[in-house]
Order: sequence, then C-alpha cells, then structure tokens
Amino acid sequence: MAPGEDAARRRAIAVLREEEAKAAAAKAKGTKRPRGFVNRVAREGTAAGTGKGDLPERGQQGTKEWFERAALGPLLWRRTTREELGMIPREFANINSYVRSFEPVMMEEARETIRKAWKESLAEKSQFACSMASELKATGGGWRRVRFHIRDQADAEMFKALCPDDGVVIACVSTMNEADDPWPHDESGLDLPIAAAGLCKGINAKEQTVDFSFWISAEVDTATNPSTPGWREWHERSRVRERLTLEAFEGVRRLVRGDRGDALIGGHAVAEEGEMDARPPPVSPHDRTWFLAPAGKLHSWYNAYEALHHVRRLHGPMRQAMLKPPKDGMPRVRNVPAPPLSVEIAGNQKFVDFLVKNFNEPQLAAIKWAAAHTLRSYEREGDQSHEDPFPFTLVQGPPGTGKTQTVWGILNTLHCLLFQRYYKSIHDAIARGTSRATGTEFTAALDDDDAEWLRSAREDGEEDEDKDGGGFTVRDLYTFLRDTTGVERGQTYGVYKPRILVCAPSNAAVDNLLERVITKRFHQLTGELYTPAVVRVTASETVVSDAVGPVTTSRLVEDLIEMGKSDGKKFDGARWNAEFHKHAKFVKEAGNFIKYKEHELVELTMASAEPRTVPAEGDDVEPGEEIDTRNQKSHGIIAEILGMNENRNRAVTEMARLAYLLDNLGPNAHHVTRNQRIDGKVDRQMKYDQQRAIRKVRAALEASFVDDAEIVFTTLTSSSRKVFRQLTHGFDTVLIDEAAQANEMATLIPFLHGARRCVLVGDPQQLPSTVISKHAQQVSFQRSLFERFNELGAEALLLSVQYRMHPEIREFPSEEFYEGRLMDSACVIKRRPEPYQQKESGLGTYRIFDAHGLEERTTSNSVINHFEAILVVCLYKKIDKVLRDGTGESAEGKVSVVTPYKEQVTVIRKAFEQLCGGEGAASRLRVQINTIDGYQGQESDVIIFSTVRGSGDGGIGFLSDIRRLNVAITRAKKALYIVGRVGKLRAAQAGGEFTVWRDLVQNAMDRGCIVDDADPRVTFADVVPVEEQERAMSKLTKGNRRGVGFKPLKPRHPENPQPDNQRVCREWLAGKCLYGSDCRFAHEKRYDAKSKKLCRDFMMGKCHRGAECVFSHDTAMGGGGGGGGVSKYSALPPPPSTSARRDGDERQQPVIDDI
Repeated sequence: MAPGEDAARRRAIAVLREEEAKAAAAKAKGTKRPRGFVNRVAREGTAAGTGKGDLPERGQQGTKEWFERAALGPLLWRRTTREELGMIPREFANINSYVRSFEPVMMEEARETIRKAWKESLAEKSQFACSMASELKATGGGWRRVRFHIRDQADAEMFKALCPDDGVVIACVSTMNEADDPWPHDESGLDLPIAAAGLCKGINAKEQTVDFSFWISAEVDTATNPSTPGWREWHERSRVRERLTLEAFEGVRRLVRGDRGDALIGGHAVAEEGEMDARPPPVSPHDRTWFLAPAGKLHSWYNAYEALHHVRRLHGPMRQAMLKPPKDGMPRVRNVPAPPLSVEIAGNQKFVDFLVKNFNEPQLAAIKWAAAHTLRSYEREGDQSHEDPFPFTLVQGPPGTGKTQTVWGILNTLHCLLFQRYYKSIHDAIARGTSRATGTEFTAALDDDDAEWLRSAREDGEEDEDKDGGGFTVRDLYTFLRDTTGVERGQTYGVYKPRILVCAPSNAAVDNLLERVITKRFHQLTGELYTPAVVRVTASETVVSDAVGPVTTSRLVEDLIEMGKSDGKKFDGARWNAEFHKHAKFVKEAGNFIKYKEHELVELTMASAEPRTVPAEGDDVEPGEEIDTRNQKSHGIIAEILGMNENRNRAVTEMARLAYLLDNLGPNAHHVTRNQRIDGKVDRQMKYDQQRAIRKVRAALEASFVDDAEIVFTTLTSSSRKVFRQLTHGFDTVLIDEAAQANEMATLIPFLHGARRCVLVGDPQQLPSTVISKHAQQVSFQRSLFERFNELGAEALLLSVQYRMHPEIREFPSEEFYEGRLMDSACVIKRRPEPYQQKESGLGTYRIFDAHGLEERTTSNSVINHFEAILVVCLYKKIDKVLRDGTGESAEGKVSVVTPYKEQVTVIRKAFEQLCGGEGAASRLRVQINTIDGYQGQESDVIIFSTVRGSGDGGIGFLSDIRRLNVAITRAKKALYIVGRVGKLRAAQAGGEFTVWRDLVQNAMDRGCIVDDADPRVTFADVVPVEEQERAMSKLTKGNRRGVGFKPLKPRHPENPQPDNQRVCREWLAGKCLYGSDCRFAHEKRYDAKSKKLCRDFMMGKCHRGAECVFSHDTAMGGGGGGGGVSKYSALPPPPSTSARRDGDERQQPVIDDI
C-alpha cells in the first residue's frame, strides 16, 4: 500500500471512530436520532417528489438555505414524476394547502432550469478543466467548501464572465459529450456522472481560483430501510450517489451504517473492530481532473419561493380571493352595463370628452370597471359592516385590440381619481384640525420657532420597516438629515399618497407601457396635460429605449452622483453643496409661508365659529353668502398649504439625498491614518473605501427615488429587489400587464408590497408562461392567476374591437378563440389594399401553401425544413416584386417570418443569405425572423408562418399548442401566408381532443385559400430562377436535395400535351389556375372506363362540384375517402345515403394519380 493511501485510510478510521463516539454519547443521553430520508418522505405523505427528504425540518422551510438545499440536493439528480407532484387545484382550503400544492412543483421546475443550463453549457463546450487547490472543509449545516484552480488563464476569465457570484456550478469528475443527456427522461438516473451541484462563492480570475460550496445530507452514511413505509428503490440509489460524490471529494471510502447505527460493509454488520471495506480507495481528489460548468442562477426562483411562503402577509381580501373566492362574489361583466363614471369624473366634462374621444366602447367599459372596483375598495377600507369586494379586475386584450392604449387610460383614470380622493382626505383632515384649534394652537403648527421646519408626523402605532438584516431604509435617509440639520418632512395628516405599481413579465412589455405614459402623458380632470412622477426599476445593464432611459433609477442615481465630480473623476462636492443650500433656503421660506397660512386659517375658522344672523351696519352681504365666502376662502388657504407642503417635501427629499452624498462621498468622507501614508497604502485604501461608499450610496438613492414616485414600473421578477423593502410605505394598487404570460408564483411577488387591489390585463388565449419541466406542465404549473380566475367563473372585460388584422385574417381566430366576438374597426375596413392582396398577383390576403418538403431532426433535438426555408425566401421576393411593380415601393421592413423552432430561424436566415445577397441579407432587408414565442406582442404588414412539420409520421410538436397557433396567425395586418404540409397539419389532431388545425385547413379550403403542391421552382420561378433555387438548396443541405423533398422537376409542357398518364390540374377544376397554357397539369377531363375512383370529398360531405365532379359519388363502389367528419366551417350537407342516390350517378373517372 502506498504511503499516501495508508495515511488516507488512517484518517478515515479516525473520522469513523469520532463519529461512533458521538453517536454513542447521543444514545447515552437519550437524544433522538434524526429521522431518515425515507422516513421523512413517508411522513409527509406525498412520496419523495415533495422534495422534503434530506432537508431541514419543516420549521426551517421558507428560508434561503432550505431553498438552496432543495434545489441542489439529491433530488436534482432524479426527475420527479407527475404522480409525485400532484395536480395543482383551482381552489385551496387554506394557506398550508396553497403552499403544499405549489412548492414541490416550483422546486422541480427550478431544478429543471439547472439541468437545462448545464446541458447548454455542454453544448457550448463550456466545461473548464481544473484541479482541487484545497482540502474539503465543512462550513456548517451540511455545506462543504472547496477551492478549485482553473488550469488556463483564458478559461478563468471566461468562467468569471459566465458565472456570477452565487451562480450554480456543476463540478464533475469527467468531461461530458454535448450530445449526452445527463438527465435521461426515464427518471432512473442509473448512468448519471459523479458530480456535485453547488454555488460559486467567489472567483479570482487573476489567481485562477474558484470557491465552490455544495451540500451533503447528514445521513449520507446511513443506509435506507426498505421496510419503511413509502420506501422506493430510488431512495437508496440517491443515497449511494451522494455517498460516492463525497468520497470523490475526500478520496476515502465512507463506512455505511445501518438503520440502528451499526457499521455495515456490503450490507452486513462489521464483525471485528479493525475490519475495513475491501474495495480499493478512490482516486485522490488532488490527482483528479475536475470539470466545472456554469448552470444558471437561482435568484428569480428564490424570489418566487420566498413570496410563496409569505402568502399570509397578503391583504385579507386578496388572500381569500386567491385561496377560495366566493362564487357569488366573482365579477360578472358580460352583457352587464358598465358602471357610471365617478362623481369626480362626471363633474368634469373635459375629462369625459377625453375618454369618449380616445377610447372605443369596450375600452371605456374596461376603464369604468377598473375605476369602480378600485374606488369601491377604497370606500370600504376600514368598514367592517360590508363584505370586502373581489379585489381583482380582469381585462382580456386579444391581439390588436388596443390593450396598451387601454392600460394607459386605466392608469390615467386611476391616478386622477386616487389623488382626488387623497387631496380631499388631507383637506378634510386639515379642516378638522383647524376646527379643533384654540387660539393660535393648531395641529399642524410648528413645534418651535427656532427650528423653522415642519416636523415629521409619524402616525400612532406606526413601526419602522424591517431592515432586511440591518440594511438601509429610506427612513434612515430622513433620520440622518434630521440629526444633522434639524430638518424634517411635513405632516401627512394621517393620510398617505396613493401609489401604483405596474408590472409585466418582460422588460419589453414594461417599457412599452412606460413609453406610452411618457410620450402621451396624463390628462387632468380639468383637461390639462401633466406628467406623473414615474420611475423605472431595472438593473443598470438593462437596455431600454431613449424615452425610458431618463426615468430609470440607475440613470437618476448616476446623474446625481456625477454631479459631485469637478473634473469628471474626483468628488469635490461643490455642486452638491450649492444645491443643498439652495433647497435649504426654499425649505425655510416654505416653512414660514405654511406657518403664516396656518395662523390665517385658524383666525378665519374662529371668526366663522359664530356666524352673524343679521347683516352688519353698512354691509349688504347676506349671512348665508358670508358663510359661503368664508368657506371658499378657507378652501383656498388649505389648497395653498397643501401645494406649498408638497413642494417643501420635495425640497427636503433633495436635501436628504445631497446630505447623504456629502457625508459618504464628499471631500472629507474618507480619512487615512499617518501609518497608511507612510506605508504607501493611502491610494489603495481610499479607492476601496470609495467603491464601498458608492455602492452604499447607490442603494440608498435608488430607494429614495422609488419611494418618491407615484407610479413605479418594473418586471415581476425585479419587484422582489431589495429596494422595495426599504421604502417608507408600499403600493396599494397593482396593475399587471401580460398577466396571462406569468405563472402564479411570479404574480405573487408584487402583491407582497401592500397591495389591496389589482388589475390583471392579458389574454389567456395567447402563450402562457414558459415552463421547462414536462411534468410541471402536466400539473398546470404554467397556468396564470388570470386563467385560474377565469376557470373559477370570473368574467373578464373583453376588448372586442381590433385595429390590426384584415377581416379575412381575423375571421378564423375570432371564431375559434374568441367566440366570434371580435369586430373590425373602421380604420381596418377602410384600409387601402396592397398589390399583393389582389388575386391577380398570384398571392392574396390569406393563403396556405401546401409545401411537401420533409422535416429533419437536428443534433440539438430541434426540427428544421429546408424546403420551407427556400419557399419562404421565394415568397418574400414575390411580395417585393409585386410591390415594386404596383407602387414602386419595396418590401423592406414590411415582412416578418415566424416559426416554432429556433433552428428553423437559423435555416431561414441562411436561405436569405443564399438567395438575397450574402451574409446578413435578412437584416439588410429588415426582415424580422423569429420564433412565435419571441414575436408575441409584435406585428407586421405581412407574416409568413413556416410550420416546419412535413414528415408523414409523428406529431407536430410545438404546433399542438393552440395558443401558439393563435399568436402566429394574429400578427399580420394585411397578409398572412402559412407554409406547411396541409395533410400533416390536418391529420395531426384528428383523433384528439383539439381539432384546431383541421378546422383551420378546412376553413381555408372552404374559402379557396389553399395553394396546392406549392413547389417554389414552379410557383415562384418567375422571381427566383430554378437554377438559383437548386444551387441554394444544395448549399443548405450539402447536396442532399432529395432527402428534404427537393426532387428533380419534370419537363414543363409548352402546349399542354395530355398523355394518358398525366394528372388533371386541381386548380383548373376549381376555376383558379393562373398558369394557363404553361400549367404542367392537364386542363381536360379524360375518362377511362377501367378507372373508377370514389370522391373522397363526397364521402366527407364536402364536395361542392356536384354533377361536375370527375369522381364517382356512388358509395356502393367503396374505396378511399372517409374519416374526419364534416367540419364546423363547412356549410355543405352530409353525404346522401345509398338509397337516396340518383340513378345513373356512375361516371367514368379521369385518368389521374391523385387529386
């Protein structure tokens, strides 16, 4: 035995003896041994799929440590089954039931994101070879930490760029092939590599080191007991895998103990004290080559997990509505007149005119319902005599119905109404305080004349916000100003400003709304325009539009910090100091003005306390008129006080920010000792202190800007940022746009900031949230709160007037997805037709091109179709030619291409390069090519939809989601062209629950919108020569043209010869053939008494040719056809019975192969 191995064995024996001693001591004291993995799983009652095994006890759930253990622990290496997860119900008995239903599914989805991220790293060859640079150390709670040394400097830099601090890292003992799936879908996990999932706790690219922390359960050395109720075979496999992983890191064999604590070797008890495992010791961890791979982040999932465990903090009515809303309390808005406008709006005709002019009837109804629900919630707050109303308003916005415009109107109306109520409340509070005044004593008077500042009025019983582990809050900013200058904010008079939080799942959706608010502004009740106080909370690296950039918190903070630099580098604070004194002067003057007006108000109130009953001598004013005059004057004084107090508070806020900047970054902020100067450490220490101070100041200033805003815009994920926990008060109203695209866990996060009411805007008929785990999808984890409320009976306001789609495009989605309720606006009906919409162009407004190309499966398990890619490019060039011939314009910027698959996006871009001028051709032509999911929310004049699926067997993958189909076919404004294999699409769901694709094809057939046998070499030979198409296909497929359905063309017939074996032209039979004598099919019915074929359309009740049909309608002949039934879009009667068939219906059939 080598000396190193002998030393390792001795260390292992020492560790085992120590563990045995601890176990014996615990047994002697009567300490109960922690229950095992399987025991706890059985106790929870939902098998191991709940993720509660090998984790802290239930009392610790909800903590970040518990979440990280559940995400990175043993269950990561096995996919939880659908049965173990359990279906998420629509209603919940209590909070515990809600948490238990969502938590295991959410944790499985979080683990699936880690698995996917690792697989992507493998595909990108982002595996970094390294060696262990330190011994494995236990850091408490089952966590181990080790330091790795990355062997290559460039790899270290790359790893740092890919993996942030606290990012997930997979440390594996061997390199993985990019084609391998580390987590096979059979859930057995028998062939998984020895690896550990952990967190990156620090990267030093210069020294090429990575600190890696991972978790191992305390029972890693304990064998599972098969006799335990609920035991499964995979429980032992998980325990063995965890043990082998730890042995790989330690380089020694672990002694396994039985359920009673006795040592086992090979499943048998140890007979003698010195007996050891006969297996050879593992390779020393320092001699191994380890491979590190980034595997994503857990931050967003932890935010959702934390929100789930804080559901009990929600406002009572909101919490109850989310658990089990009352059936009779759900909103009923369909066929119900919208509530009248509030008193404030009805009394201001200019605002009423603004609403009527800018919003159609359904949009105005949505605004009225949202305002009525919100104000009703306000009016009943604190009133225990009434049942709380349903605190959610649902607005459904189908494609092109002006959803963003409606949200802008809702925000404008809510902002005006809520602030009207706020100012009325604070006005009444001042009036009540004045009426109780005696002499010069007044509720809002200054405490002393020397301070000359209004004192902050914290209401009785109000407590400080939790400081999130001792962190900064906005109140600390004002406390610092008070302690250093004696200045405080003015009174709130017991009333706080209403605040609105606007969220959406994506940055693009948030910026779209905010840009609308900034550019169009809001309308006051009196009709004047104004800009509300808005901010956008986002990460500093997020790219936003030019209009949104100036109101982002990062830009506001940076602008204020840069103000203190004299030469662009050093902070001298001169401008900060000047601004501070300017605001201080105003605050003093404003305090004097408010004090004067308060005394004036008191005197006026005292004078009116005993009104005269008769006019004074020489006074021609009646007593009642005198009272009205005094009331008007009183209202005017109160309005002046409110306005000045508002301006003064803004100045105090600026003073607090500037004082904080001067204290932390000013010229005297950082001091160094004499020893530091002697040792030459001055610059280094000052630089370090300044960087730390800048981070501190940024956080404080960001919180102050958010706290000062009236409307805050952010994403659902970003609403969990620390800044929202540092505010003086939260948000009573929440509006969530694209609410149907967010799963319920993401929607929970903004509700935790004090929400009392919420407006959900979205469309459950469009794409839901993205859920990676197949089993999480099967138990409805992707279902949104909007959709769940719909299923429980809550009715949504439908925006039914659409401004996007041509009526021919709108017809099918309206009938299929929106019960035929969509209507065309006047602007759509009057829109000037484009040349390509004309039938003579060979295109039209709506067409399905029956492309017979074959799909291919790529190494990344995606699907592509080269045939369709060539057809798409040819179709674009046809549109461009028709436009140039008709109007002289080009198709640049007017055409977009959508497809379900990312790989097909790449293939189509390459096809553009081959046929339209080289690399980057699609970008130069401004043709957007994107996946359906990535294009949701956008629109284009012309949409070309490449369905990709073209093989004769198998399903249609992503296309089976009818909501994805709805998104794809509702992006077009003027023309929609679908490219796909009609037979495949029509038969894909014929036997299933959904028949949308069959109905789509049948609807197009009934309307004559299908282009049969769409071979681009025939259909578009006039715009792209056949030789160019075939050359491009050869390059795309590397010579395999036949393999993708691009077979050699038959010679064209110049004068339409009709040999006996030629097929009849189907377009000619329908009266739609545009090729005339150039058509390669026969334009003549040729009959052969020996060939009799049964009409398939007749058997399905769809033949509209009647006696002109070239096929037999004699059902006694038997043969092909049948199946499918009559489409709901077909107005044709069912096929007649055999007995009702007319005599002489048998006819000779044409000599054709197929029609």
